[in-house]
Amino acid sequence: MSSSRMGLTFATCGFIGGPPWMERVSGIIARTYSLYLHKSLREFMEDVPLPYLVDTLASLKDLSLLENKYVAIDLDHIFGRLLALEQYSTAFSPSGNGASIQPSLRLRDAKFLEVCTYRELLWILSHAPNLESLSFGAVSVLGAVTPAEAAVIMDSTLSRVTSLQLGMRTHMPDVALDQVFALMPNLTSFTTTQLVPSIAQALSTFCTNLETNCPTLTKFDGIRHVLSGSIWEEPWVCQELTFLRCQVRGVQRLSSQDQERSSAIFFCGSLSEDDIRLLQRRRTSVQHQTKIYRKLATLTQLRVLDLGVEYRRLNRGLQMSAGHYLTVNRFFPDTLELTLESGLGQLETLKALQVFGFEGVDHKIGEAELEWMARKWTELEEMRGLHKFPARKEYKRRKDELRKYFEGLRPDVKHQGDDSGYGNGPGWF
Repeated sequence: MSSSRMGLTFATCGFIGGPPWMERVSGIIARTYSLYLHKSLREFMEDVPLPYLVDTLASLKDLSLLENKYVAIDLDHIFGRLLALEQYSTAFSPSGNGASIQPSLRLRDAKFLEVCTYRELLWILSHAPNLESLSFGAVSVLGAVTPAEAAVIMDSTLSRVTSLQLGMRTHMPDVALDQVFALMPNLTSFTTTQLVPSIAQALSTFCTNLETNCPTLTKFDGIRHVLSGSIWEEPWVCQELTFLRCQVRGVQRLSSQDQERSSAIFFCGSLSEDDIRLLQRRRTSVQHQTKIYRKLATLTQLRVLDLGVEYRRLNRGLQMSAGHYLTVNRFFPDTLELTLESGLGQLETLKALQVFGFEGVDHKIGEAELEWMARKWTELEEMRGLHKFPARKEYKRRKDELRKYFEGLRPDVKHQGDDSGYGNGPGWF
C-alpha cells in the first residue's frame, strides 16, 4: 500500500469524530483523487452512518478512484453523488433501487467481487454509458428479467464495455446471456473461470470483435474447459498461442484388457471376426489421437502446454450417499495416451516448449516417450504429472519410477503440480 493510500485510510477514520475532525482534515483531502476503504476499519472504530459516509465521499469533488472493502454502499449513491468517479471496486454485491440510480457519465472501470443479479447488471450497463471494463464475482439468475423489462431498462442503449470478467459461479439462462452479450458489441476481452457452451455460443453470436481478435490471442488459460468432438476438424486461427491449458477429452480408447489383446493378436496365425473388429477399433483410436496431435503441432509458438488437472480427491474418500463412496483412484478414460504409437511424435514441432502438464490424464507414457521428450524438447523446464505427492495409491510406484528415469535424462527439469488443489481436488465433484 502506498503512503498516500495509508494516509487516506487514516483520514477516513478521522471522519468518525464528527465535524471537528472534518474541519481539520477537509483541507488536507479536498484534492483527493483516490481513496481506499479497508475492511480493517471496522475493527478499530465505531460504525459510520451511511448517509454521513456518503456525504463525506461526495465532498471529495476530485475523487476518481474508490476501492471499498469497508461497507456496502448503494449504487444510487455511487452513481448519483460521486460525479468524478472513474474507477470503482467493491468487495460487496451491487445494491440499490434501480429506478432512482442516476447516470454516472465518467465511470470507466467497475469491479464487484461478489454476486450480481441479472437485473443489477442491466442497471449498471444502462446507467454507466461510458463504462469500458466490468468485472463480477458471479452473475445469478435471481432478479429475473423478461426481455420486455430488459428493453425498458436499457432503453435501446448499447454498452461501450470492451472488457468483461465473470466469476465461476455465474449462471444465467440462455435468453439472459443473449440479452447481455447483445448489449456488448464492442467486447474484445472476456475472462471467465469456466467457458460453458452457452456462453461461448452467445459470444460468437453477438461479440464479433472477439473472433476478429482471435488471431492475436497468445494465452488460453482454461484448464476446466474441455476440447472434444468436432473442434479438431475446424480450422484454428489462434496460431500465435504461447500458453494453452485445457483438457482434451472424448478420445476413443480401448480398455486395458482390449489393449493387451490387440497387442497379442499380432502374434496369432489367424484372426477371428472379434479380433478384426478389435484391431479396427484400435486403428480408429490411433487415427483420432493422431488428428489431435496434428492440430496441437501447428501451435509452434507454445511455451506452456498443460492438458490435465488433478480432479480426484486423493487423500480421502468421497461419500456420495449413505453407504456409497465414489471411487477416486481412477482417471478419466477418454484422454490422450501420450505415446509415440498414438502420435505423440508429431509434437516435435513445439521447439519452444518449456512446461508440459498431464495431471489427471490416463497416459501410457513409458521410458521411450520420456527419452523422446528429453531429446526433442530441449527448452523444457518443468513437467507436471510425475511429481511426488502424499497420496498412497497403487500407481505411485510406477510414477516414481518414471520420474526418476526422466531425472536421469534431464536433471534440469523440475517436477511439480498444482499445489493449490492437490490432494483435495479442485471442486470437480
